[in-house]
Amino acid sequence: MLYTIKLKNNKDFVRLYGKGAFVSGGLCTVYYRRNGTKSNRIGISTGKKIGNAVLRSRARRVIRQAYRETERIFRRAMIW
Repeated sequence: MLYTIKLKNNKDFVRLYGKGAFVSGGLCTVYYRRNGTKSNRIGISTGKKIGNAVLRSRARRVIRQAYRETERIFRRAMIW
């Protein structure tokens, strides 16, 4: 990921869930928040509704790859 930093710490996710906004779809909920830096930050978490651990890991990999392929579009468009 060229312009992106991964969220890894639980405290970052908790802060995002508490203070961020969200958009919910059928199987996906996206939380977002401005971060005040020049780089985007992305963290992917999957719930147990997706299936077992193998399916959840695959879902995260697929989402991460889709983001990598479209990252140049998000480079200047994201304002969070």
